[in-house]
Amino acid sequence: MDRHHAPESSADFPSSPEALSHRQLQALLRLAPREPDRDLAGAAEQPGHRLIRLRQLLAEHEHLSKAILEELSTQGHDLQESYSPPQLMALGALAAHLRLGLGALEASRQ
Repeated sequence: MDRHHAPESSADFPSSPEALSHRQLQALLRLAPREPDRDLAGAAEQPGHRLIRLRQLLAEHEHLSKAILEELSTQGHDLQESYSPPQLMALGALAAHLRLGLGALEASRQ
């Protein structure tokens, strides 16, 4: 099949031009119908879906945060040998933020 013959499945569609000028493209964009925001449309159709997704993400975040804190606490000596003092301070700050996040998550559930 050469490039001038469209496959039968696309016979209903007009052939596309070889090139478009910027002006032609802008005109086509102005005439094209706007698509609704899929997130907003999906939320309107299923209001609880986004809330369920948020709860799933929060549960995953909780699980990962606890796993990271557990690893940091069990590997204390190994971390001191493998990381520089500034890196250890950064990991300590990360652990503090994870604990704060877990506390905030728990408070949001009450």
